[in-house]
Amino acid sequence: MIRKVPNPTKPKKKFRRIFIIGSLMILISSFCSLQFYRGYKTLALMQEQVAELKTQIQYMKYEKERLLNLLEKLDSEDYIERIAREELGLVKRGEILIITVEE
Repeated sequence: MIRKVPNPTKPKKKFRRIFIIGSLMILISSFCSLQFYRGYKTLALMQEQVAELKTQIQYMKYEKERLLNLLEKLDSEDYIERIAREELGLVKRGEILIITVEE
């Protein structure tokens, strides 16, 4: 009867194979986790930028409306006359200009 002698190299090969596969899985998992983290950070940064840009858009809309109102006001005859009277001392015919002297 022939007796089979266990080959001592088989368990080593099996261990080596498991070790290599496990190491590869850990590396792949680490790489995937790193990529996910980078993507998440980029997404968070972009969301912050979007919020900031929305705030700037709101401010620009407000500023545009304010400037349009000012332009409309500056085009009115009453405003032009008032500024001419206050800053340039304009008087109409028949009016008397009174200048007060402050001591």
